[in-house]
Amino acid sequence: MILTLGDVMSQATKLAHGRGDYTPSEASFWANVAQQEVSQFAGHIPKEALAMSSTTSGEGRYSLPADYDYAIAVTLYQGSNSTNTLSRSTIAMPLIAREAGWADDRSLPDNGVPTNYVPYSTWLELIPSPTSAYSLSMRYMSKIPTLIASTDTIRLDDRWHPAVVFKTAVHLEAIRNNTEGEAMANNRYVQYVSQIPTDQQLRQRDKRSMSLRFTGFTNRPD
Repeated sequence: MILTLGDVMSQATKLAHGRGDYTPSEASFWANVAQQEVSQFAGHIPKEALAMSSTTSGEGRYSLPADYDYAIAVTLYQGSNSTNTLSRSTIAMPLIAREAGWADDRSLPDNGVPTNYVPYSTWLELIPSPTSAYSLSMRYMSKIPTLIASTDTIRLDDRWHPAVVFKTAVHLEAIRNNTEGEAMANNRYVQYVSQIPTDQQLRQRDKRSMSLRFTGFTNRPD
């Protein structure tokens, strides 16, 4: 069931005891708040994104994508300088996430092949600072876009769309100080989300990596 902002506003106001005194701005505001809350459940596949870039020698800071929320994995690719075509290869080097304080404790100059990264402010710092051009890939979670037009669609898997409706109804009851209605709406929301598997949980339903194989049996001596 794919829902738009208009659908969420319509259904949420109906759930909120069918009140007709909610303005469109109130309903759309709380629909976006609800969407943000639901999107915080870990592992939403539609939020995953990939950014590719190249490093520059002597430059350690690189701007993060405009929709960046948090990093999942950052990988550096180092190509071979060999002229022998048989030995040419590209080495993938997963970088380790570090805190800003860890980076500040390192002595300068700090140049070489990057092995770590620090997300800070609106940029990504590579440590050590690269001394050559490398390819860089970043898998990250993107921010959920604000729903503006009534035809805008929630950018989550459609099984989460009703959750946005239920959570919006919770907020609409709250802003009218209807504590009983708010509690009922929240129970409805919790009951729904408690039975919906996250995208991450669905990925883990492939059991092939959990199989066992027994080898090397020997007969027990009599």
